[in-house]
Amino acid sequence: MGSALRQLGQCLWAAGAQHEPFLILVLLTLGFRLPAFALWRAQGYIGDANDYNFYYEFARYSQYGWYPYLHFWMEYPPLFPWLAVGVFRVSLLLPTWQSDPFIWFRLLLGLTLLPFDLGNLVLLYALARRLYDPHRAVQCGYLYALLFFPFYTLVSWFDTLPLFFLLAALWLLLRERPAASAAVAGLGFMIKVFPVLILPVLLRRCRPWREWARVLAAFALPVGLTGLPFLLLAPAYTLASIQALLTRSPWETVWALAEGYYSFGWVPPLSERFDPQSATRPAYLSHLPWGLWALLGGLGYLGLWRGWSTVHRPRAVVLFTALTLHLALVLAKGYSPQFLVYLLPFLVLLFPTLRGVVYALLLTTVNLVEYPIYHFLFPDQPWLLAVVVVVRTAVLLILAAEYGLELFAERAAPRWTGRFRQATVTVTTLLVLVSSLGGLQAASAEWQERAYASSPHRDLVTVIRTHSESRPAVLFTDEGLYREFYPLLHDTARLVLLPLDRTEALGTVQQVLREHTVVWTVGRDPQPLAPDLAALLQAWARPGGRVGSQALTAIRWYPLAAVAPADGVPVIAPGGGGPSFLK
Repeated sequence: MGSALRQLGQCLWAAGAQHEPFLILVLLTLGFRLPAFALWRAQGYIGDANDYNFYYEFARYSQYGWYPYLHFWMEYPPLFPWLAVGVFRVSLLLPTWQSDPFIWFRLLLGLTLLPFDLGNLVLLYALARRLYDPHRAVQCGYLYALLFFPFYTLVSWFDTLPLFFLLAALWLLLRERPAASAAVAGLGFMIKVFPVLILPVLLRRCRPWREWARVLAAFALPVGLTGLPFLLLAPAYTLASIQALLTRSPWETVWALAEGYYSFGWVPPLSERFDPQSATRPAYLSHLPWGLWALLGGLGYLGLWRGWSTVHRPRAVVLFTALTLHLALVLAKGYSPQFLVYLLPFLVLLFPTLRGVVYALLLTTVNLVEYPIYHFLFPDQPWLLAVVVVVRTAVLLILAAEYGLELFAERAAPRWTGRFRQATVTVTTLLVLVSSLGGLQAASAEWQERAYASSPHRDLVTVIRTHSESRPAVLFTDEGLYREFYPLLHDTARLVLLPLDRTEALGTVQQVLREHTVVWTVGRDPQPLAPDLAALLQAWARPGGRVGSQALTAIRWYPLAAVAPADGVPVIAPGGGGPSFLK
């Protein structure tokens, strides 16, 4: 026994020495993710941009004896909902922290998903070792670990888990273990559908029909073992869950844009899912022949599948898997922001250079504009989602073309292949930058208008804008008011925050009066002006009227060298009503 343990220790020590650079990366990744997950909340400054709340909501139904697939249907396969229920039941054993029962559930679910997140990093390194030398494989690991979106996915969604099974199935396939690969993919399919996309790659590498039957049986075994009990115990809810997946209306894709739908992937709320009939209730009635487009896309993919001849080259297998993922997302009815996490490992594996980094950052930028920026800040600006969807689809198609060109390089003219590869990153970067800059400018203008429309100081701002004969100066002694007015007036007026030192403040006022023909003061009632400041203004300028609104008073002043107009200034009563004029 002692010799066996010593031998095991020696093997582990030798393995650690061989993979030391990568082990350092794994430890650093764990050292970052673990405290970050415990101390950082995913909602940030924009909104509660994560699905952990939704997982908590359906998991807590277990307190009443209601369980997914047995008492209500779900839009996911059964394994993850039951994992969430298990985590919730464990969280009940812990005393409530900070009067928030959700905290323990979130932490425990994150800790449950964290090993799979690290497993994704390990699998990516193992896959890279099949494609490159050890140094380049470690580089792939660092590139993936430093990307923002895998960590964002970990703290916001559960897609880290099915990604693990997708990469594990691909690794087993490259190890020439097709049955094990199919079984792992089948288990991942019962978490989320993405791992099933390895199946056509598996079948292409096998000889029909005996090996096909073996692979399909290995895939069906975990699917049957996990799905059959629910089908026997509660067939209505199991079939409703399948129907919900198949009949869902398009969202956040070119198909949804063509239907005029500009929102997220809607499903009925949890309270309605005790009725199996609610699973077929769409977000809207679709009129496009999506089935026809899917059939045409499937026939095109079948042509690529049959034409793929380099089925035993490891890089070609990774390329065709990436191509399958991209085409599936382009043809799919719906797209959710977390789907990006399935694409990034393949970008890192196939382009572990500046090229891949540029692609990854561009896709991440587009994804973050889509969610949470569009959905939380600009949901009433459908043009923004349209731009995001078109740009994202174009980038996915460009990447699919890159993968396809490398796969079928022997059939393409080398000159045109080289030119295409040189142009793709440039075109993609310009596409994203131009659309981002244009969208940023339009979104900024919309944000300014929205801020103006909702501001409690809108009436005062309007008066200052419209009743100043030249570019005025606006004086403030209150820093809070200065900050509130600055975004609304900086383009039409010079805003001046007077220094705290009274002598210096009076000197600033004198200088402003010499440089402007119209000056406004804005202060809080009941004393909008300090006595010494009021005395200075009355000595150096003539009042031209005052405006009151929301417990504030704005007074217009004309320096004695300026000529006052004949009209007055509207007086806005705090209680509303039409304006009158004060001479």
